[in-house]
Amino acid sequence: MTAKEALRELVDEMSESEAENWLKEIAAVRERPSAPAVRDDRPIWEKIRELADQVPPEEWAKMPSSDRIDDIVYAQPRFPGTQ
Repeated sequence: MTAKEALRELVDEMSESEAENWLKEIAAVRERPSAPAVRDDRPIWEKIRELADQVPPEEWAKMPSSDRIDDIVYAQPRFPGTQ
């Protein structure tokens, strides 16, 4: 079934007042001006830094340290026999 066929089927199942309300909503959305795309030409590291600055210090404190990266990435202790 195509999208248009599915829409026709939905409309056929609606009451006249439901169809009118739906049509008004669709018309309002189509008339609404779309926001212009904002281009951000900053380097990726600046964007990451900006996002990182939004994280509260107490959340950063919960992050595991880099010496545990093997435990985290590979889900196993760094050295066999250690926990």
